[in-house]
Amino acid sequence: MDDFDRYLQDLATSVGSWLQDPGPEGDVAVSTRIRVARNVMDFPFGSRLEGDKAHDLNTRLRDALEHEPVDDGFTFLELDHTPRVGRQLLLERHLISSEMAGGEGERGVAFGEGELMSVMVNEEDHVRIQAMRPGFDLDGAWKDAQAVERRLGSRVPFSFHEEFGYLTACPTNVGSGIRVSVMLHLPGLALAPKELKRVFRACRDARLAIRGYRGEGSQAVGALYQFSNQTTLGRSEADLIDVLGAMVARVIGHERRVRGALMDERGPDIEERVRKAIGRLVGVEKVASNEALMLLSIVRLGVYMGLLDEPDIATLNRLLVQIQPAHLVARTGVELDADKRDVARAAMLKRVFAGG
Repeated sequence: MDDFDRYLQDLATSVGSWLQDPGPEGDVAVSTRIRVARNVMDFPFGSRLEGDKAHDLNTRLRDALEHEPVDDGFTFLELDHTPRVGRQLLLERHLISSEMAGGEGERGVAFGEGELMSVMVNEEDHVRIQAMRPGFDLDGAWKDAQAVERRLGSRVPFSFHEEFGYLTACPTNVGSGIRVSVMLHLPGLALAPKELKRVFRACRDARLAIRGYRGEGSQAVGALYQFSNQTTLGRSEADLIDVLGAMVARVIGHERRVRGALMDERGPDIEERVRKAIGRLVGVEKVASNEALMLLSIVRLGVYMGLLDEPDIATLNRLLVQIQPAHLVARTGVELDADKRDVARAAMLKRVFAGG
């Protein structure tokens, strides 16, 4: 095993600090993320950035980030020299996008040891600054993102138009260039489909996007949903944050009310679901990632409703990341096919839930 494999193995046995603390409204809100898209003046947008230009921009931004590190324990990984399993692991940790993981050419990602802050270089936009916070903490995430954006902007000039605002590769991001997102766990609403549809309809009327746990293009698994703004043009950062924050607060309140009603009306059924989920996690010999997420969702509901004393939410948050395919491969240090990953995943979950 070489040094980089050991680095990936160490990374796979930990999680970012944004998953180690439930944070505000942590019984419903898993995490808050704010991304800021910026492009550097005098360089083509990403779709036309090639060869020497891509190299020059990558070098310039890396130098700027080394002088203005995003956080303590600064790391910069050159993704064009990172093996596939490493890129996939970073994607599973929400440090890079799927476009970055599968892209080509010179590109990189900078992040701190707590993984609260990261910066993607040469993605769709030249710079994607990302702030992560546990629970529902839009103000904290925005403060962190602003601080890094200002420090980096003091070293590289960002493209800005007096009328349109910050210029981005995708027209929907022009203006403030921010994408605000909160991941919610909604097991109560998932058990009341009519109520869930009402929530989705209200969010879409407010021009919010709803995605699955794995982000854009993914389906919801384990009652995990990401709520985010769709466009930025013509709207201030404060407006975008306030609109999303107000809607997310309403969804959190609705989820709690539905949970209470479910326990009043279907308490024994909920308890049976939780009992069966624990039994499956303890007794199964292999389990796919989507099934594991669904089982963990039921266990999480049991913890919220006082049906279980353990594991705690921090442990369940950690498992959301560590049961993913690249994390299992990196932990073992050997390539695993899908069947062997399912076996390794089941063994990990059994150790947590049965101590075996």
